Amino acid sequence: MSSVLQWDVDLFRAIHLARNPGLDWVFWLLNTSGLGWIQAGAILFWGWRWPEHRAVARLVFWGGVVCGLLRLPLMSLADRMRPSNYEWAFPMEEVFGRSSFPSGHTSTSFAIGFVLWLAWRGTAREKWAWLVLLWALGVGVARIYAGVHYPSDVLGGACWGAISAAIIWLLAPRLRIDPSPETSRIDAS
Repeated sequence: MSSVLQWDVDLFRAIHLARNPGLDWVFWLLNTSGLGWIQAGAILFWGWRWPEHRAVARLVFWGGVVCGLLRLPLMSLADRMRPSNYEWAFPMEEVFGRSSFPSGHTSTSFAIGFVLWLAWRGTAREKWAWLVLLWALGVGVARIYAGVHYPSDVLGGACWGAISAAIIWLLAPRLRIDPSPETSRIDAS
């Protein structure tokens, strides 16, 4: 595990070993909400249930898909051992091996949040995008708490999610997705 800096190990250890049985369920929920199939199901339900949000839901969905798919070669290039392999770690899930950087749960969660922010910035709905970004941060912290990612994996995942959101936002016209009809911009004057 020589590719990990000491501050990363120290911060991982501080968060992971601060586990509390009373909080385990909160972090389990955050971890579970970061699974791609859970996210995809929630986005598809949202777009189906509220047709006025369908365009943004499609962008959010594709943002998560692009993020997840483009993360795979990056993860292979990084080839970073997970912190769950430490003898002193007691991970909440059986995830070991060399697939630590960047965190997939965190990447897709931040991609969702940033696509929403791009779609809703300057509108009355922007507060919801900030709430989703706060949830994405919670997912990232939960991955450290669970013992399966270093803090830099989470930071890298957040950055990768932002990059993926920007890519999908720029590709939106080519995908024939226009979220603007549903977003009423707030007049700055």
